[in-house]
Amino acid sequence: YFEARLQLAKAYYKLRNIESAEKEIQKVIRQNPSLKEAHIELARISLQKREPEKALEEVSKYMSDGSAGAEVLEIAGGAHAMKSDFPSSVNLLKKAIALDPKRETSNIMLAGVYQQMGSDDEAKSHLKQYLKKEPGSVPALHYLANMYASANDMEGAQNVYDQILRDNPNDVLAMFRKGILFLSKGRLDDAGAIGTSLVEKFPNAAEGYKLRGLVAYNKKDYKGSVADMQKALSIVPDPGTHYSLGLGHFAIGE
Repeated sequence: YFEARLQLAKAYYKLRNIESAEKEIQKVIRQNPSLKEAHIELARISLQKREPEKALEEVSKYMSDGSAGAEVLEIAGGAHAMKSDFPSSVNLLKKAIALDPKRETSNIMLAGVYQQMGSDDEAKSHLKQYLKKEPGSVPALHYLANMYASANDMEGAQNVYDQILRDNPNDVLAMFRKGILFLSKGRLDDAGAIGTSLVEKFPNAAEGYKLRGLVAYNKKDYKGSVADMQKALSIVPDPGTHYSLGLGHFAIGE
């Protein structure tokens, strides 16, 4: 019975329903207080809630008795990063990677910690080394592309998005972000073509309408922009799209 609850908690976690996941995992722990998997899951949930001390408390036993595997070390590393204890975080994440070199989340987290420390070059270098071993890691590629874009290296970012799309032509996020890059370069027609392609291929995804709406706004087609932003909001409400919709309404005097 507790196994079903454990799987339910994991399902809630994947759906980002953190509150329900926590409730279910607490029930599992009451039934089986010594179940390591449940404590690890609760630690992961605590990280999502930005409660690093609670996460560390849940995995402390495994850290002290020598039974910590890559997953526990990764959680502890994430918790220390959240506390801005970056040296401890780097140490723990490196240990996790030493145990499981292909572990995607640990490698991306380590790059993120380097970035938080202001070591962007080290972050990029680490991701590139990881991608040599795991070239198909789409999350790592996305993280690397974001790093290039944040550094205003649009060509570097575009190259990574092109790499993602060669192997994953239906990656909506990569298509959208590539369109945003074109938009930032003033290549409105290219950005618009991606937006239209997204809408045609993925009519139930907000990204195509959002991109097309941004292009329309930049072309001073404010009514077209408003229509696309409204459609995007009907699919996924988010503050950025609300803001863009407001700009469109303002431009046409509404």
